[in-house]
Amino acid sequence: MWEDLKDSLHKASHLIAHKTVERTIVVGDLSQRQMVMKQHRERNKKLNRMVFNDWGVSLFLQMLTYKCQRYGKELQIEDERDTSKMCSNCKHLQKMPLWKRTYCCHKCGLVMDRDENSAVNILTRFLARLAPHTPPEECGVLRDDQNSAEVTVTSCPMVAQQLSMF
Repeated sequence: MWEDLKDSLHKASHLIAHKTVERTIVVGDLSQRQMVMKQHRERNKKLNRMVFNDWGVSLFLQMLTYKCQRYGKELQIEDERDTSKMCSNCKHLQKMPLWKRTYCCHKCGLVMDRDENSAVNILTRFLARLAPHTPPEECGVLRDDQNSAEVTVTSCPMVAQQLSMF
């Protein structure tokens, strides 16, 4: 079972580091301390230890780190604090228990999967650090052609120039 997990982690980290078109890969801080609140940790110590040992989170981050270095990608780790509690549309904070899988903003009405909402917030935090250097109206997301790995559309001419050099 451990070998199957390691194989899956290798494949996932390779897919992310090697096949992603963008030069920077952003992940949330997957540290065990932040994933389980203190009151739950004390109450469910044995269960949490089993879950974390089975997840192989630290092993995945190690694999992703060295594979990003190998393929010339930058790995950025962002703080995940409150990303699942904050609306990615209006930034309203609300309680979000772990059992609740759909985020419903009481202020603006956004309805989204809790993990997708969190991912958007993590990406937004990363992009906010780049804001003085990256005009939001010029730069967008690169898209690949469905039939090949070539970049066919980019809304940022500088990125297109850099990619054509390779």
